[in-house]
Amino acid sequence: MPLIFISGGDLVLPDRVLEKSSLTIGDGRIAAVGAPPPPGADVINASGKYVLPGLIDVHAHGRMISLDPLSIRDNLVQDCMDFAATGVTRFLPALASAPVAAWLASMPALTDAINHPLVGAVPMGVHYEGIFLNPEAGGAHPGPLIKAFDADDADHRALFERWPGVVKMITFAPEVGGNEKLIEICRAKGIVMSLGHSAAGPEEVARFAAQGVLHMTHLFNGMKGLNHRDPGPPLAGLLDDRISVDFICDGYHLHPEVVRLIHRMKPRDQRILITDSVVIQMPGAEAGKVDEPNRLPGGVFAGSRLRLHSAVRNYMRFTGCPLPEAVSMASLNPATLLGMQKTLGSLEPGKIADLWIADRDLEPEAVFVGGERIK
Repeated sequence: MPLIFISGGDLVLPDRVLEKSSLTIGDGRIAAVGAPPPPGADVINASGKYVLPGLIDVHAHGRMISLDPLSIRDNLVQDCMDFAATGVTRFLPALASAPVAAWLASMPALTDAINHPLVGAVPMGVHYEGIFLNPEAGGAHPGPLIKAFDADDADHRALFERWPGVVKMITFAPEVGGNEKLIEICRAKGIVMSLGHSAAGPEEVARFAAQGVLHMTHLFNGMKGLNHRDPGPPLAGLLDDRISVDFICDGYHLHPEVVRLIHRMKPRDQRILITDSVVIQMPGAEAGKVDEPNRLPGGVFAGSRLRLHSAVRNYMRFTGCPLPEAVSMASLNPATLLGMQKTLGSLEPGKIADLWIADRDLEPEAVFVGGERIK
């Protein structure tokens, strides 16, 4: 792999923008920041451009809304390229509610694709978002598919036993009878636990946080609302600094003023931007335009067509947040959530060379994954 020297760009670091600087890529890693060009390096002139860390989307369904085992690899091939075009270099394919048998049938092909990386953004593992939810907060997840976890059900246990290390994250409602057993299982296996599609009260959320449920999925969406006499999960999500939150910053799923509330209430390292992207395939559903939600026949939102670089741009516009902080919410913060902050998420020597070059409007012009240019 040849040395690559990116010159003259404005490097977006977690705490500042390093203007008119340089970055060297070697052996798939960031070899140096601000150093002179090494002999023989391929030079890329990034003058007037931003150089940013690769974005990480921990909640992206894409075409995985279809669990046909025969189409999974082809669907992931397209998803990997589509996400990479938006500056996303790593992501967690998310499985929505489906019959348990469908999840089980899809996992071998999905595991194979994860273990044999495809061209484009890298699928790092699976995010189970579904089945073990609260039907009172199911959102776009069909009620008949929502089940409580049954520790005596061999298929339920198999979801967490057959593919060690592949399942990285789960969204569930721990207040539902049976689902609390998942806390013990996920803690033992190192799976990130996220409270979502939940109607838990703040006291319950605090109890679950003490047991390791330290994240919330698409805050405010798919959960009991923030009522002044009967507050649901959002209150704890806003007030408890143990809990990190992710949210869909498209201007539709959350009013911009609610985004400002999150910005004011949550510490900067506890906020994560996601897309909840879905290539909708349900009969009668309306596919969203670029950066807009999908809608079910009754008007309920069903994920989005939001691009993660647009979420970064929206967040800055809604809140006045500086670029380094907003970018970290889609790079370093999700890397930290997954325990991968030592190798991913920022432009630092020694880290994997996942990065993108963008114009001043944050439109991607070049994308590198593991030091290889793919756009």
